[in-house]
Amino acid sequence: MDFADVDWAHPANPGETFSVQDSRGMDVGVVQGEPQYMDIDGDGHADAIVRVRQGAGNGFLDSRSVWLWDPGAEEAKQVLPALTLEARCDDMTTDIEAVGAGKLVVTRKMREGEACAVTPTKTAKFTMEIEDGFAWQTDPFVSALRCPASPGRELHFRGPDLGNHGLKPWPDESAPDMVTAEDVAAFDTNGETQGLPAGWTQQSFISKTNSADGESQCGYLG
Repeated sequence: MDFADVDWAHPANPGETFSVQDSRGMDVGVVQGEPQYMDIDGDGHADAIVRVRQGAGNGFLDSRSVWLWDPGAEEAKQVLPALTLEARCDDMTTDIEAVGAGKLVVTRKMREGEACAVTPTKTAKFTMEIEDGFAWQTDPFVSALRCPASPGRELHFRGPDLGNHGLKPWPDESAPDMVTAEDVAAFDTNGETQGLPAGWTQQSFISKTNSADGESQCGYLG
């Protein structure tokens, strides 16, 4: 399949489209190498992880997106958001492995102050889940994949604002609940709305059963 000849939703920006072609710039991308093929959803058909680079030089941005093969439609369908999104000096993805139907383990080299030209030595593994065309992290803690880099807002105990709604991994009504309302111990009552579809907020939260131990957890509420 030619992934430069299909319609892409932007792998990181909700509601935006993305052009993959043989040119440079931050509004287009170039497929890097060959897609990584594996059966991700357990249906016996090969799915793909496609790495795309936007920009060039030190200003590049790499993403790795899952495309699941739909045998009925005889086409691949994009999963949102991208599994990884990396710029220069970020943590480095070294491996992605399918470990069960709809489950992936992503291995990263984690930076601890090394110079950008130095490959980090600390390794960490993150488990991702895919359901109904959407991806999120389940281990070592549950979270959407696009959390603010610098948390720090005060989290307030949840109240009637959350109601019976769960938090989703992406701002889309068709996305499944990633966390139920009952599992949210506290959340940010002043969630981010910038760059999101109307009526959606990105909420930082604390899970009762799967906390981040100081790391930022987030999800989407519509």
